[in-house]
Amino acid sequence: MPLTFVRRRVPLANSLQAVTAASKITAQVVNALQFPPAAAAATIVLVILNTIQGIQNNKSDCDRLARRAATILVDINEQMQGRWDKAPGPLLRNLRKYEETLSALSSFMKELADAKWRDRFWKKASIESAIKEHGLRLNEAAQSFHMATLIDIHYTVGSRSEDSGSDKKPALDKGEDSVSVGGQMSLPPYSSEPETMKDVAEEEIIELKSEGAAELAEDLQSELQVQGSEELTDELAEDKDLDYFLPGELSSSTTYDEHGACSFSRLTTSKGLNMTFGPVPSISPVRRRAPGSIPWKARMRYNGPKGEAKKAWLRDVKMLQNLYHPNLPQMLGFSDEKSHTPFITFTKVKTQSPQALARQVLSSANVAVNVELMLRLYRDLADTAMYTQQQLGLDENKLQDFIEGSTFHVDSKTLVVSLPPPRSANSFSARNYGIAHTLLNACLGMLPNNGRISYTYEHCDEDLTEDMQRKVNQVIALIRGLFPKDGQEAVLSQTAERFVEDSDFDVPLVTLRQIRDASFANGAHDHMWYERSVKAHQFAVGDVGYVPEGEKFGSFVRIRNVLEDKLVELDVENKRSAESWNWKAWPMRREQVQPFELPQNVAGWPVAVPPYEQVDIMVIHEAIVKRPAEAWRYLLANGKSIAAEAAVKPEQLILVTSAGTHQDFYIRDCRFPPPTPHGNPRFAANPFHQQQTHGFHQPPGFGGHGQFGAPPGFHHGGFGQPVLPSIFYLFTSLDREHEPYWSSSPMCVPRGAERPPIDRNFTYKIGWNTGFMHYVQLDAEDFLE
Repeated sequence: MPLTFVRRRVPLANSLQAVTAASKITAQVVNALQFPPAAAAATIVLVILNTIQGIQNNKSDCDRLARRAATILVDINEQMQGRWDKAPGPLLRNLRKYEETLSALSSFMKELADAKWRDRFWKKASIESAIKEHGLRLNEAAQSFHMATLIDIHYTVGSRSEDSGSDKKPALDKGEDSVSVGGQMSLPPYSSEPETMKDVAEEEIIELKSEGAAELAEDLQSELQVQGSEELTDELAEDKDLDYFLPGELSSSTTYDEHGACSFSRLTTSKGLNMTFGPVPSISPVRRRAPGSIPWKARMRYNGPKGEAKKAWLRDVKMLQNLYHPNLPQMLGFSDEKSHTPFITFTKVKTQSPQALARQVLSSANVAVNVELMLRLYRDLADTAMYTQQQLGLDENKLQDFIEGSTFHVDSKTLVVSLPPPRSANSFSARNYGIAHTLLNACLGMLPNNGRISYTYEHCDEDLTEDMQRKVNQVIALIRGLFPKDGQEAVLSQTAERFVEDSDFDVPLVTLRQIRDASFANGAHDHMWYERSVKAHQFAVGDVGYVPEGEKFGSFVRIRNVLEDKLVELDVENKRSAESWNWKAWPMRREQVQPFELPQNVAGWPVAVPPYEQVDIMVIHEAIVKRPAEAWRYLLANGKSIAAEAAVKPEQLILVTSAGTHQDFYIRDCRFPPPTPHGNPRFAANPFHQQQTHGFHQPPGFGGHGQFGAPPGFHHGGFGQPVLPSIFYLFTSLDREHEPYWSSSPMCVPRGAERPPIDRNFTYKIGWNTGFMHYVQLDAEDFLE
């Protein structure tokens, strides 16, 4: 069921009296209905008390107004009990005016309950001003009743010759509930029937509908243990910085702060009581492992070492007291600070993981519905993140830590973000990406395979059917285009927001074609599918065809090439890259090799080969469409006609947008290094000794040792002269007519001409040429009318 907003304000020692007091005040207001002069006002007060349950912000202020309105009426009813038939005229006139004040207050609360979160955020100042205005009007109403009573008393006293005595209002008997402040505190038995709302003084009453309220009350009564001291434990008192996510003003080691959170000491109720709770903050969720669903317990205990458990409990309570958002957990109350096992209570809500929800929707709905679901979850998560950042004063790094440390649950389609685990206030984190990227990763993690597109050569999730995997790939590609990119503001575009709002109706109004059009308009539909294991030169950019059912890409049937037939203009560019490495180098690094351009689309790659070593190089050539969205548009517009020509389904068509090759090479210096002298170390560095050992007629490479690129930096020949690396050139091309080869000359020979041989001291390899390709392929849903 949807979670209700709950907010608490002013703390008291006996806060659980608010539970029964709320029922008492409701009963007292209902009692006023039997007296016609007060019936209309009582009805409006009951409507106000009921409306408060739907208010999601400024709840404590509205509770205070409702309590004030109810208290005024209850006081009047108590004073006039048995005397309503003789009510004076000034009182009746004031009651009529009071009804107008209550009607205005009821209308205001109804509008506040129906307002969306964004509206409340933008109108925050006007809402607070209206709350103050209604508070003043209630004070004026109360003063008018007091003034009328005072005038009536003066009139009565002045009209008598003798004073018949003065009635004294008995003092409020707090009985056994009073406690001494300071020193040792001992709580007497709880009185379950407070006289009026005044017995709970500054407490606030919020009604909570819960079928298991009575059972929860009995459980709490057995769990709560009240100790005899108001002082905090030394461990908590010493922790000035309570948690990484709490701002400094909330890091005190007590729940009694300016935000007004109070603990529950005892709770008594009856089986048939429709429970009402006092000021209630939010709650941290507790998960019980179960397949596909997570039942939220009514109580979360903090076990473990006493100091750590109480610190974690205090941190959660203080954080939840300051977070009131529909996508954050909602707390009903928490134990006393001196309870043996601290705990937090909250409503029982059956939720499930977003991963389980995503699988359900994938198996039962189309691609558009799945995209809409992810947009909704992103919107809720982004709203929660921005709200949390504002409420707790988090910088971007802390906000990212908050999101990445949280777990997510879903109630129907409402996302609930739990609190992250406690973290030391002295910790620090840094990233090279922003909050938009963090939110994107969090939403992708809700999808199967952690939001990573799977291809035919991968086996990532055996539970996914082929149809579900196809939907997952389409959804991931689309939401990556619709979600804000890193560096942008983490807010959905107006078009994407409209998709979510349109889908609030019973019948979804969003189609896959509309979603693709929105991606085109945003310049974001640039995804291409990928196949890595194809024959080299099998595909060319612009090829349109299909793969027969049950076959692989090796059986691709080409229908035509749209570029060769000049059916569409696609801007194609040629890319080439290479990287080289030396297995003996330490640390081994892959380095980019810069090519030089030659005629006939040939690239030359210079490679320096250290003495007696081998250099490997991998070369990639690719022809690719610069703007893949144009290929998607062409296939959307012409897919049906091309498919009809080949007698296949339009969703089977493939338009090749990239074709390339990757090939491995190496060249090796086969010469052997000279033996290292093992004589007296005094002669090891003597050039004359080296000269006598190796002679004057040895090859230049002899006499050197060590490794190229590492100390001492060079191999040495005779007389300690360094042996320089040998330079070779590799010539490659994407053209299938070109055969790659090694040469010691930077000049590429024409095709068909004899290629110069290389030094016999060097060997080389020209590896097997393999291909890869990118393509676009639509879904059957794209072609629905």
